[in-house]
Amino acid sequence: MDFKHYIVLVKTLALFICTLFLLSCKEDSELPNPNLPQAEVQEVIKSAPILDTVYSGYGQSYIDSIPKYFDTTFLAAGKHYTFQISLKLKGNDTVYYDETPYKKEGKIHVTRYSGRDIIYQFHLSNARNQTLWKKEFTKKDYFKDLGSIVVQSNMWVPEFQTFLPATQQLVLTQDFWVPDSDFGVQGILFFDLNGNYQINYHMGHGGSNGECEVAYSPDSSFLLTCSELISKDGKVTDIHRKYSDVAGNMVIGDHAFVSYAFREDTAALGGRLYNKQGKIVKEFKFDGYGGALGYSLPRIYLEKFGRYYFVDEQNQFVLMIPEKNPTAFKKYTFKQLRYDPSELSLDTTVILVKEVSDHRFGVDSLGEVKTYQTSDYTREWKFFDEKE
Repeated sequence: MDFKHYIVLVKTLALFICTLFLLSCKEDSELPNPNLPQAEVQEVIKSAPILDTVYSGYGQSYIDSIPKYFDTTFLAAGKHYTFQISLKLKGNDTVYYDETPYKKEGKIHVTRYSGRDIIYQFHLSNARNQTLWKKEFTKKDYFKDLGSIVVQSNMWVPEFQTFLPATQQLVLTQDFWVPDSDFGVQGILFFDLNGNYQINYHMGHGGSNGECEVAYSPDSSFLLTCSELISKDGKVTDIHRKYSDVAGNMVIGDHAFVSYAFREDTAALGGRLYNKQGKIVKEFKFDGYGGALGYSLPRIYLEKFGRYYFVDEQNQFVLMIPEKNPTAFKKYTFKQLRYDPSELSLDTTVILVKEVSDHRFGVDSLGEVKTYQTSDYTREWKFFDEKE
């Protein structure tokens, strides 16, 4: 066979092998047939439905646009200082505050509050009128601690309370109010002489607020606020308790008396006496606070005896706390006071007015309680067990 015929034979064999291969591929049932229509493959991705968002808006009912100013001088470590406060609108800026969204009836609901923004400027200078520091806040600086009421509030000048030597701090309270209402919140501000500051919640208005204030003990051994007792050495004691509000607190002699209103049923005692170091020295049953738009601590102080008197209707006693020795307090039960005032020789008869009823009790020449009666809308004085 010559070379030419050899080449033809090789080509023929190669063509035969290729044909066999193609036929075998066509018969393979696992391979797609290019002549058949191909189904479109789609990937299914599961996603949460997009819910509509509903906004409920609340804002200022009026705008107080008149700038406000305040200044005071004080003495610290033998040096004179001037502290200035100024408030003004921050141009035409509006600020917003959204409460945490919640789902209802297949929608997202957001409560949004709005109001004009305000610049709050605090300025400390020395006796030579040299600026030591300036701090400038807007409403957003108060959101974290004081919430949505700040947004709606108009201008309320912070109130300078005192300079606290124990911590070398200026102490101020600052109110924010919902316009045209008696509902608000109060913050407490601390500035040191270097301009470092703290903004804390102090109390509410028109709800769970108590009767309290920023007050020194007579010997300046501690400062009492609505939320804490600050000792002369700078120790800070938080007077809050779990599941309760501070219904009222006050300085009595060298102690702090605190009354608690519990939001849940509990066997806990509602009266406490703290000493100047912030230690609880007495704890006792007491529910002698009042309450309407906030709590109050009704009492009478008789200066001639140096004694405070409270009426606890729920526990049926009159509480007496002596100013010079608060831990020597006494409780006079209504049962032991069931005497008509006309039958006794009394030094003083006093009337304590509370929300629902009035209370009359008489004390002798030593300031001891001897009789107690109460009256309601009938204006008739009755013993506690004669009430309808």
